[in-house]
Amino acid sequence: MRRATIIGGSLTGLAAGILLRKIGWEVNIFERSPQSLSDRGAGIVMQPETLEMLRLCGAQSDAEVGVWLTTRQYLAADGSILSSQRMPQLMTSWGLLYSWFKKSFPGHNYHLDQEFQNVRQNESSITSRFKSGVEDSADLLIAADGFRSGIRALFLPEVQPEYAGYVAWRGVVPETDLPESALKGFADCFTFYEMRGSHILAYLIPGETGSTEIGQRRLNWVWYWNLPEKGLSALLTDAKGIRQAYAIPPGGLHPEQEEKQRAIAVSVLPPVFKTMLRATKEPNAFALARELREQKTLSESLENWQRSELDRGRNLMSYGQGLGSRSQGR
Repeated sequence: MRRATIIGGSLTGLAAGILLRKIGWEVNIFERSPQSLSDRGAGIVMQPETLEMLRLCGAQSDAEVGVWLTTRQYLAADGSILSSQRMPQLMTSWGLLYSWFKKSFPGHNYHLDQEFQNVRQNESSITSRFKSGVEDSADLLIAADGFRSGIRALFLPEVQPEYAGYVAWRGVVPETDLPESALKGFADCFTFYEMRGSHILAYLIPGETGSTEIGQRRLNWVWYWNLPEKGLSALLTDAKGIRQAYAIPPGGLHPEQEEKQRAIAVSVLPPVFKTMLRATKEPNAFALARELREQKTLSESLENWQRSELDRGRNLMSYGQGLGSRSQGR
């Protein structure tokens, strides 16, 4: 039986592990966190591939895994509807996906408190070593440890993230914390407001426990704000005075930065978005499995997969950069 080591136990690592087990592989996932990952409070627009993954995990209906919206609407500065069109979309959350994926992967193959250290490899296997002293040998090593990947840093140290020119403020609000008038403005809608050099969006997602029942859901919002690179240092210095690399974790935002952005919100956002921000307490791989299933050598499968995924990645990066630049007026 072929074996795989996966570094990183979040959504990508779990998805890869589930799919490899479906084709008969033995898989071990190693997660550096000492405890199960908590709900990040992040909303996600459901994609067909994600829904297919949830079906593999046993989901029987859309209502189990997301909140259906019927309309996309854009607001004017006074809160009136500038334009709207029917555009059904299913919205989910990081926490719900993690819950479904985690229960679909055997617990005895999911190892917490294991921080990656280094690897060694030969012609037949690759062995991962962790700071705890644990080692795991396998036919395949998958780096699913996020955009700050320690494995990528080891093999491709020259690949570094580049600042896009804008930051994302985000948060979630339990729908019960919103007045009925505000909630009505967001119900069944993916709502946007565009302004010069910025835009904000909001939509309903499942509740913290994964419930999609009315009254138990949350309103997820993201506010994209242009910021000169010289302003990043102050923004990314948290409440304890520590300069974070890319993001401030929930509850860690420096009060001065929070007050500053809340003041901007009062001056530039439509009424319904102002209400939403006031209620926010803390603003803050199918193709591979198919290749490996084919009767090819492991190196041939990986080479074929790499060619297609690099092309896909370049196209997605270009599309995302263009979309961001247009939305932010850059």
